[in-house]
Amino acid sequence: MFALALLIAAQAAPAMTPQIGGPPPGGHAFKVFGIGATTCAAAYSNRNAEAMSEAWVLGYFTALNTRDTTGVGKSVNAEGVLAAVKQACVQEPSASLDRTAHGVYSFMQSLGG
Repeated sequence: MFALALLIAAQAAPAMTPQIGGPPPGGHAFKVFGIGATTCAAAYSNRNAEAMSEAWVLGYFTALNTRDTTGVGKSVNAEGVLAAVKQACVQEPSASLDRTAHGVYSFMQSLGG
């Protein structure tokens, strides 16, 4: 349900959509490994890539949640998180999966999880 609200908000109010093309606030102080370093277009180019991307995104959210007390994603299941990231990737396929996932994470965080 939360993912649906997120997707509706993204369609209805472009100003509220996560910034998926630019760097995360403050940039990353770490190296991105695996499929997260590829573009969204590559990450969703076939079923194998999509499966790897889904695992990477869920791991990314889990890792970030170890440092965030709000528990981003607690109001939505894994499928909702994945749907939100995939929808953001569809909107900007040239963005990296890492930056897109970070944008969705930050957006969900701003909504309180």
